[in-house]
Amino acid sequence: MTYTTVLLIEPDLKSAAFMKLVLANAGYTVTHESTGKNGLISAYRDRPDFIVVELDLPDINSFELVQKIRSDPRLSRTNMVSLSSRSSPEEIRAALEVGLDEHIIKQHDAVDILLRYLAHTRVAEPSMETTAPIRPGRLITFMSAKGGSGTSTICLNTASLMAEIDKKLRLAVADLVLPLGSLSEICGASGDVGIVEITETEPSVLKPEYLRKKMSHPASWGFALLPGSSDPYAAARLNADRLAPVFQTLRAAYNLVVIDIGDNLSRLAISALAQSDLVIMVIQPETLAAQHAKRIIKYLSVEGIPPERFYLISNRSMNVEGLNNPTLESILDRPIMHSFPNMGERIFIVNNKHIPLHVRFPQDPAVYTLRDIASTFIHKLYPEDDQKPHEPMNEKGF
Repeated sequence: MTYTTVLLIEPDLKSAAFMKLVLANAGYTVTHESTGKNGLISAYRDRPDFIVVELDLPDINSFELVQKIRSDPRLSRTNMVSLSSRSSPEEIRAALEVGLDEHIIKQHDAVDILLRYLAHTRVAEPSMETTAPIRPGRLITFMSAKGGSGTSTICLNTASLMAEIDKKLRLAVADLVLPLGSLSEICGASGDVGIVEITETEPSVLKPEYLRKKMSHPASWGFALLPGSSDPYAAARLNADRLAPVFQTLRAAYNLVVIDIGDNLSRLAISALAQSDLVIMVIQPETLAAQHAKRIIKYLSVEGIPPERFYLISNRSMNVEGLNNPTLESILDRPIMHSFPNMGERIFIVNNKHIPLHVRFPQDPAVYTLRDIASTFIHKLYPEDDQKPHEPMNEKGF
């Protein structure tokens, strides 16, 4: 079965004409409607494979339009994407919560993002089976249930191994730990441009090629890095309304973006979580940490982040006894996907030398766990790839 038909609901006729041309050149059959009412009629009548809708409609509320389409059994699984200038974290979360599959901000890379999304979602025609798939920009967010759980170290080392395992990945890591980031210090990255400065960049300048030039490239890690805030005073300058467009440009510039938010639950962090394909929560094997993690997942589910998007990792960051996995799982009511032993002084050695753990201690048991995690995430994010890394899945089958 081939997915080729697109319903474009766009009140701006110039934008609609441009999008119709772009989509037609990409092999899609496009129907355009300029009002929500006509768009709804067209959706009911034609049952398109994709619906691309502007959120600012002249006649009806776009969220009501989405809900009506979703309530129709014939259209309940239709892929719906919003293509709109709305970019605040609250508006993006609302768009995803109401039932849209993706929200794309109208800026210079919007067309690239849309084509990547459609190309990933559509099923290739037989004549195209040998063509390498266009990989859409995926997003993973690492977070901790509480400070001191080793999340940043696990985040960086997992990203480095993903880049090593899958050479096709163009991977970026972004530090959103506020008010003070630490990823550049761990990696030994240099550069004056970080997340704060990028959110201050003029929208007309912030293009994928510009972003790639400004990113740091720490030696031996295999990814590009967007450093965090250099000091708490700089963090206060971060332009929250520009963060979602920055994420979008990152996803246009790289096909995998890994974000570290630490134990940050600000609206900026929730914006990243809402757009994430996977959310990795690192917890310490302690009763209080597990109870806290359970409360966080419940809170974030109310905020629109589905609980099934979370994957839990236990990390015994201190050299003390901790709860075993069955006990942790009974508290969390969720499975622990992976567990780390205490890495002792080895982690301090590699962090001080600014190199990945697998480079300095390739036979360390933690490296095998990290490699398993990295391989698992690649399989989970890119199941459509013909050539998958031959790495074992973990005991949970994830």
